[in-house]
Amino acid sequence: MVVLLNDNGDQSGINAITTKGPDGVAAGGMLQPVEEWLQGAAELPDKPPWVGEKTAGWFDSNGDAEVKAPAPAPPAPPAPPGQHSISEEDFALLEQFKRDRGNMEFIKAKERAATGREKRGPPGQARKKAEAKVGGHVDTVGLAARRQLENAGLTREQLLEAKVQTPEEKEKEKREGYARNAFNQYVSDRISLTRKLPDPRSQGCRDETFDIDALPIASLVIVFHEEARSTLLRTVWTALENSPDRLLKEIILVDDASQQAHLQQPLTDEVATIPKTRIVRLKERSGLIRARIEGAKVATGDVLIVLDSHCECNTGWLEPMLDRIRLDKHTVVVPVIDAVDHDTWKYLGGPETTTRGVFSWSMVFTWLDLPYEMAQKRTSPIAPLDTPTMAGGLFAMDLKYFWDIGSYDLGMDVWGAENLEISFRIWTCGGRLETIPCSRVGHVFRDHHPYKFPDGFKTIKRNTNRVAEVWLDEYKEIFYEVEPANRNVDFGDISDRIALRKRLGCKSFKWYLDNVFPDMFVPLEENVFGAGLLRNPGSGLCVQGAQSGNPRLSHCTDTQKATGNNRYYFVKGQREIRYETSQGAKCIDSSQSAPMSKVEVWGCHGLKGNQEWEWISGHRLRHVIGNVCLEIDDASHALVVNHCSQGADPKQEFTFSKWVSLPF
Repeated sequence: MVVLLNDNGDQSGINAITTKGPDGVAAGGMLQPVEEWLQGAAELPDKPPWVGEKTAGWFDSNGDAEVKAPAPAPPAPPAPPGQHSISEEDFALLEQFKRDRGNMEFIKAKERAATGREKRGPPGQARKKAEAKVGGHVDTVGLAARRQLENAGLTREQLLEAKVQTPEEKEKEKREGYARNAFNQYVSDRISLTRKLPDPRSQGCRDETFDIDALPIASLVIVFHEEARSTLLRTVWTALENSPDRLLKEIILVDDASQQAHLQQPLTDEVATIPKTRIVRLKERSGLIRARIEGAKVATGDVLIVLDSHCECNTGWLEPMLDRIRLDKHTVVVPVIDAVDHDTWKYLGGPETTTRGVFSWSMVFTWLDLPYEMAQKRTSPIAPLDTPTMAGGLFAMDLKYFWDIGSYDLGMDVWGAENLEISFRIWTCGGRLETIPCSRVGHVFRDHHPYKFPDGFKTIKRNTNRVAEVWLDEYKEIFYEVEPANRNVDFGDISDRIALRKRLGCKSFKWYLDNVFPDMFVPLEENVFGAGLLRNPGSGLCVQGAQSGNPRLSHCTDTQKATGNNRYYFVKGQREIRYETSQGAKCIDSSQSAPMSKVEVWGCHGLKGNQEWEWISGHRLRHVIGNVCLEIDDASHALVVNHCSQGADPKQEFTFSKWVSLPF
């Protein structure tokens, strides 16, 4: 078991820890400071063999090791009417925090708890609770418990963890947190703002050194609107704690007219205690784009860094980005964006990445790995990686260059497509956009936006139209073919952005496709065998695109126009059957070769494999690695694969409404 000992080896104090095996001999033969042991407690083996009977001590949150406290003091006098001594239940909820920062005060609070027990009424009887707004909801820690915990110097996250809740109360708080934020605020509110993250970097990144005195200094701008307190301040604190003091000059929080009470005076008061941090309040909702500009206006550093309000900066995140900008002020850099699970808050990230930010012809940002031949040409896994576009929420660039190149398009509203606009502008107007493999920042990816757009999705359509009209040249017609409804959406006055493009001497979009994103599929006649409706003449059914799952089938005619996700392309080279959606390019994919297996829709990866098809006689589409043919299943009304028929088979016959060149 693990026993608390003093420096003399007895149990009269709790300054050091030794681990004893079943024979009573100290494992490892040495004492360990309490703080060190608490920080490493999470690494103890599951249920060591010497953990046996339970004594007067208590167990850690995994039940891995028993911690013996000093003998309890004489019982305390009864609590005054209406108040309660702190309960064992309160402290059971707090046990995980001894791992957080090695907080000795936590153990002292545990000792004090041994002096009394909470007096409880009949089941369901209400307990008096202190009501305090914490992170946008009511904190209901028992009054006496709260006082003891506050006296122990514990954090707000620890106080929340001490809340005594019924299952119904707990579920209600989780549900309300999801409704506000589209992530699990309940979990976020109960973990440290400065938790220790796993370091996903490769050894090469960890071995890199930088001349701190030679690097430019940065201003960090974080825009927030109705953000949870814990995620916002975790972004702030992880940036501060993982940045050399000289390099991070200031953190500017831009409040885009939030209305929640906890983001008003309580946040102002708390930020006043945080080094280098201040709030800029916008009186009216301006949207992410304009709010970032307001933050940049008051920034005083050499480099502007932008982060979303639900990030976690990891070890060494700042130096490699600043070093690239030091070498070339026209280089804009983005970190590797690791995922923070929006439900469990687990940090996810691998040591190496060759993933780039790209876009689809629906003007939607997406991720795509480097093609194999490009990946083979990389000289080092930690070298900067050219990226055609950026996600937009996390980047760094020289502040003067940000203004010189045109900041953001102020004709855009709120959010959406501004990341593509600035990416195209950087590349075609003389700059570079790079991902820095040694810079790692975690980001909470939500599955939907919890806030509203002023004009709904019309706002995003207006923004994407502005990108197409200013930057895509003749390729804008591809965009409008994929998103025909956008043709009717007004995009406003773009004369100032056209003038900016001319003044900066920007290159054409064809140059961008040829030099920056050469593996981008361009649906021109020279690149496809066929295009348009994918039809089975025998049944009169056409294949309709879906975002996922099995492609749908619907009745169609020879004269029906192919638009949106009904417009398929049979692509040369990769020999994939693809279509564009609002969530990126999708391809018909078959991972099964068994007869009558349904095909599925997956994002196009350009690596052939499950997505490679060939046209054979009889207007059949054969899956290359499965050696099976695409077929209409009359019974299930689904698209399947089956053994290729020897003769004519109407169920396996498919045509495109427009043939460019036959592949046989």
